[in-house]
Amino acid sequence: MESWILGVGSLFMVDSMDVVDSLRATVLPEVVVSGRRGMDIVVWDRLDAQLVMWKNPSTSADWLGHVGGVYVQKSQLGGGSPMIRGLAANRILYAVEGVRMNTAIFRGGNLHNVILLSPWLMDEAEVMMGVASVGYGSDAMGGVLSFRFLRPRFIDSVGWYGWGGVRGGSAAYERGGYGVVAGGTKQWAWLGGIACKTLGDVRMGALGRSDFLRTHYVERVQDSDRVVPNDHPLLQVPTGFSQCHVLGRLRKRTLNGDIDYTFYYTASSDIPRYDRLLPDTTGNFRYAEWYYGPMRWIFQRVGRIWRFSHRWQPVLEVQGAYQRMEESRHRRLLGNIERKSQYEMVDVASVNVDVQMGEVGDWSMRMGAEGVWNRVRSVGKVTDISSGAISGWMPRYPTGWWYSGGIYALGRYRWSPQWEATGGIRWNAFGLDVRFDTGWYPLSIDRAVMRHSAWAWGVGVRWQAWEMGRIWLQLGSGFRAPNVDDVGKVFDSEPGSVLVPNPSLKAERAYTLELHSLVWNSGGQWRWKGGVYYTWLDDVMIRRPYRWAGWDSMEYEGVMSQIMAIQNGAYGWIWGSYGEVSYHVGTQWELRIRSDWQRGREWEEGGVGSEPMRHVVPVFGRLEMRRRVKRWQVGMWIVFSGGRHPEEMPPSERKKVHIYPLDSLGRPYVEGWWTLNGRGMWHVSDHITITVGIDNLMDRRYWPYGWGMAAPGRDITLQLRIKF
Repeated sequence: MESWILGVGSLFMVDSMDVVDSLRATVLPEVVVSGRRGMDIVVWDRLDAQLVMWKNPSTSADWLGHVGGVYVQKSQLGGGSPMIRGLAANRILYAVEGVRMNTAIFRGGNLHNVILLSPWLMDEAEVMMGVASVGYGSDAMGGVLSFRFLRPRFIDSVGWYGWGGVRGGSAAYERGGYGVVAGGTKQWAWLGGIACKTLGDVRMGALGRSDFLRTHYVERVQDSDRVVPNDHPLLQVPTGFSQCHVLGRLRKRTLNGDIDYTFYYTASSDIPRYDRLLPDTTGNFRYAEWYYGPMRWIFQRVGRIWRFSHRWQPVLEVQGAYQRMEESRHRRLLGNIERKSQYEMVDVASVNVDVQMGEVGDWSMRMGAEGVWNRVRSVGKVTDISSGAISGWMPRYPTGWWYSGGIYALGRYRWSPQWEATGGIRWNAFGLDVRFDTGWYPLSIDRAVMRHSAWAWGVGVRWQAWEMGRIWLQLGSGFRAPNVDDVGKVFDSEPGSVLVPNPSLKAERAYTLELHSLVWNSGGQWRWKGGVYYTWLDDVMIRRPYRWAGWDSMEYEGVMSQIMAIQNGAYGWIWGSYGEVSYHVGTQWELRIRSDWQRGREWEEGGVGSEPMRHVVPVFGRLEMRRRVKRWQVGMWIVFSGGRHPEEMPPSERKKVHIYPLDSLGRPYVEGWWTLNGRGMWHVSDHITITVGIDNLMDRRYWPYGWGMAAPGRDITLQLRIKF
């Protein structure tokens, strides 16, 4: 059966995606249904294990940063928040083996949950851009990041295989390693893997602005907080962290399909929140400590695939999954002996049913259903660091449930070799039932119940305009349902303001119109892909002043703070374009140029004028050249990003005067930047591979847009891999 991806923008077959994908992927013999439920959109880029070997990334965030169209933000070294088409965080859906990873506490700011996934234990990741709510439901407004773990394969006779390696980097004194062992028979296949790393404080570049230097930091000395000089001001103290990941998979072949069990566990050390540990413009520090506690994530999945001998050649996949995610935040004001901590635990159960039909005549179909249940628990405590005494404190979230359930259907009709149409629709119900602890702040409610539903739809048309080119047009809608983070959290979004619950939220909506083109020459040496898109956002959830029981301010952590709440109080638009040209000379030379440009503004109801949107980033892209000769592979690339004038900075970034450079009027702005990078890979034998790389060769010191730290300076990386 021919495998295909269908939907709002998936207007061509997967086997023709080799022309589009920036990396040629090996087609697996197994049929995967839910793992590739990117039915609404074109799969623009696929990252595979070969790219991991070549780029040698520290985290999955760094791995995604090598994809055109994805901008990765970092508030700290142990982080990475992908931004796609001006949307990010809980407006992008993360999926693992077709299972929704987004939980009820995914926030609207910047997220670093993607680093829970080790690139060294991944088979591939697909980056899908544009609204995808028909196939994936809530949150898939900007796109989908779909990950698949390493998959054991069946072998005709009993056999074992595996690989492992050690790796390191100089910018953060990184040390790491990984190992995978697998085996199989005709009926069984199994795989186990582990990947660990430790990073120290990251070093910024030596050439650049002096105001980025880390000249002082806070240190605990003899039971008191002291601001001490940094003997090595290029080191961003503190930023180091460590992390480990474990993977196990077991497969059983059946007469008409197979059964698959997956177990994955990851845990990190404490992760310092570097941007919160910087001094203000006067040189004063607010916090002596601010860090994320260990992030822990358990993922278990059981899937069953049936293949039926029917004229429609249906393939049915049913899977159930359980996740447990734990995270925490810890902060202590300078000179204060009380460390305040908030712990969050989310248990997630989900069920997915997907049916993929083969082609009958000119028609193809796909349909499915999904149910997700989240249980959220949150506790707070205060620790006296002098005596060790522990007392209670306000939780970050209420305790309760969040749920979502939906059904979808998609179809494709090809009425001629040149023309093809697709369409899809989804209905989704969602809601929550949470209880607030009113003992810590003056809230007038102790429970919030919400039940709503939303529709998503999409249509698309593809035209094979000429033999070596195609054009397609698509229109679709997406939505993001309010979750517990939107409705119920209480925290200081910034000094002097406090966010309070708002149980009256409704879903925000996105409507996107896109036009794309793809052209290549007869010999396949060069190809062009490009397009434009326009997204309209409605009922946008934003932070804005709020009155609670008649109050507009309240005391929070000893500071009189303005009361804010998430509200459906804005609308906006995003429009952008992209273009990519690639050129191949046989299998030896490859040249690729990619650039993305976007603009977006947001209007607040009752406000005057519009403001730039936070996750709409400056123009960015890359130019890459690679050469392959026998057992050698060498390459160089330039990564670049434009700047942003003070008047183009969104309100949230204008307040970060202690992070960005300031103009003559004291307004923050962002400077453009570029880096030169290189790699070399030597296949010493069929079993040994050595990779050497250098990032930021010129050792430039720069601060990317949206970041909470300076980018790493010159980073020399090394990897030794052994395969057996």
